[in-house]
Amino acid sequence: MLLIRPDQSGAGPILGERPLLVLLDGTVVDGQSLPLAAALAKVCGGSLHLVMVVPTLRTLSGVGAASGLLLPATTTKMLQLAHADASEYLSRKITLLRADGLHAVGEVLRGEPSEIIVKEARRFAPDLIVLGIHNEEGLADFLPTSAVSKVACSTPLPLLLVRESRGNA
Repeated sequence: MLLIRPDQSGAGPILGERPLLVLLDGTVVDGQSLPLAAALAKVCGGSLHLVMVVPTLRTLSGVGAASGLLLPATTTKMLQLAHADASEYLSRKITLLRADGLHAVGEVLRGEPSEIIVKEARRFAPDLIVLGIHNEEGLADFLPTSAVSKVACSTPLPLLLVRESRGNA
């Protein structure tokens, strides 16, 4: 789903040479969102800025938040391991994209995904934000509806929401 907010003249933004901001989560939906973002970057002559977000003790939710309260040292170590895994994953993706002739950079950041997306969008002013989404409703696990709404309300940039296909689940 492509969400575009027209400017004051009523025209939508045009993809140019600014980077595409792509949020990855290390799941199967990356196999759908990343190739689509790469194809768009190639066609438009742009680049990719890949971001993975690892929560902090403060930003964990659900069971993770409970674990963080009960076992803070263990949870902190698990989050450090998740950060290392995310760094390796991101490095492999960037290597593949560069081998395909694309300019790609990436970083692993800590915090709450929707806040990080908005912060990175302000920092890089990308042409497009690409988000992979999961579940039957299309807007949950990785980015709950409120998170997508927060991103959509916090930035005028177009959002491309790529839903995980059932065939790859």
